[in-house]
Amino acid sequence: MANINSKKWFTDNDYTWYEKLGIKILNAGGNMPKHVGFITDGNRRSRKQYNISQREMHLRGFILMTKFMKLCRDFKIEEISYFSFSIENFKRSLDMNQSIFDVGTELFNCVPIEKEKFDEMGVCLRVIGNISLLPLDFQQSIKDAVKATEHNKQLIVNIVLSYTSHDEITHAIGTILKQDGELKDEDINEKLLEQNLYISKPLDMIVRTSGETRLSDFLMWQQKNCVIHFNKALWPQLTYTDFFNYLLLYQRRQHKFQNH
Repeated sequence: MANINSKKWFTDNDYTWYEKLGIKILNAGGNMPKHVGFITDGNRRSRKQYNISQREMHLRGFILMTKFMKLCRDFKIEEISYFSFSIENFKRSLDMNQSIFDVGTELFNCVPIEKEKFDEMGVCLRVIGNISLLPLDFQQSIKDAVKATEHNKQLIVNIVLSYTSHDEITHAIGTILKQDGELKDEDINEKLLEQNLYISKPLDMIVRTSGETRLSDFLMWQQKNCVIHFNKALWPQLTYTDFFNYLLLYQRRQHKFQNH
């Protein structure tokens, strides 16, 4: 594992030989999902299991997230979305949430510093959700990070913060109602709503950790035809092998549908 005190978004850790082989085999098979979502559940249980601080817990989750960013890029997946903090999480203790906001601010402040690496990797960082609910210094660090990477095209990484699907759809409707001109009945359709959502690209696959079999109001509109995998591992424990297997199952499913 990378240095737990590191706040780098990209480390120099390379793949093992069998991970490199897995990447080659799956890439040769084609039919890779274009948009993958991760519901990153299990951090708090991980903290109790390993008897670590809140800060270390959040950094372990961050390190795994950045590893999967690199892996998804190498699989030529176009977009990934990490569900990191729900609006419902504001009901948790102030101490728990403040720890998330403090670490998050530090991590996003590192993005402009690592801009050259983001450019080299072609990673465009976006933050999705009702950002106005977050502390002001956190909001500013998010804006600076997003601005620093907005021109990159190879992989879009959505950090889903202060979010629920209910809030996203409510926001989209409000945006539509504020648009100039009077809407006619025939103007109201799915395409109009999708154009005003935070994320328009439909999900192809979701991975949820921690053994929970709930979707927790995560990108519900975008799940029109989505494969969902529930993994018993806590978020910091999800492995490359788990993800390889899910991608292989996705490819087999797509191949089956194409031949029927």
